[in-house]
Amino acid sequence: MPLSQTLAPSVCVKSILDDAMNRFKQKTGKDLPAQWLDTGLTSCESVDAVIAILQGQAKALEQTSPGNQKLMNGIWLSVDVLSVVSATLGEGFSLAFSPAKAIFTGISVLLSAAKGVKASHDALVDLFGRIEDFFMRIKIYVQCSPTAELEEVLVRVVAEVLYILSIMTKEMEQSTASESALQDMLRHD
Repeated sequence: MPLSQTLAPSVCVKSILDDAMNRFKQKTGKDLPAQWLDTGLTSCESVDAVIAILQGQAKALEQTSPGNQKLMNGIWLSVDVLSVVSATLGEGFSLAFSPAKAIFTGISVLLSAAKGVKASHDALVDLFGRIEDFFMRIKIYVQCSPTAELEEVLVRVVAEVLYILSIMTKEMEQSTASESALQDMLRHD
């Protein structure tokens, strides 16, 4: 019997999301609920408010790679679709920690990790471009009448996107450490 038939959707959603957040923490060492409190996203009551905060973080990347409109388009679409997915799951902005909030925080953590990494802008544009293509398809399904099975699939998709963000965050952190070590070695020569 499928998991969605044996558990209430909210229990299934919570379980999948908890697992995804644990995987993120294992990969990056970052606890998403704690990071949520540190990002300024806690006061966000709308998609526009989330976008404004993430756009501010993305502008820090502009110092190394001007013209981040492609990056912001990908982020904007991700936030927009995830807010719709969250509403479909019955978990809007007001709940303690919805799937969308997990992704918003994951994006924020990734943008913070990308600061100072020279190749980060292009890598982020590529990542969000791919996520954007995928989310455009998801948006079509979200507009249908949600079923328990669809809700479970949507949460699993969010969980996988969160894992992809954790992998990219880890890569950015390693790149920052590598670039920093190289700069230290060059200074000592």
